[in-house]
Amino acid sequence: MSTFEELTTNLVRVQNQFSSFGACDTEPDLEIHLAMRTAIQTGVVELPNNWQLFTCSMDCREAEAALNAALLPLLEYVAEAGRIRKKVKDFCWRAY
Repeated sequence: MSTFEELTTNLVRVQNQFSSFGACDTEPDLEIHLAMRTAIQTGVVELPNNWQLFTCSMDCREAEAALNAALLPLLEYVAEAGRIRKKVKDFCWRAY
């Protein structure tokens, strides 16, 4: 199993690889952060519907597919961490 650091490093690598498509801009970063927040808070893994890349001026399907492939295992990891955190909190109810 990959670590959080390995998964995030891979995602940033993919973002850098597709930076000419806008993958390093604030909009894709927001999509990543929103998906991660949802995963940790609810356990739901949902990939962004719109990466907000430069789709008006170029074909971004390859970049979107690569970003999805890098983000999915990270979201799964984060969702599981959220479930574990809730189990710990439920088990340690006196401390919360």
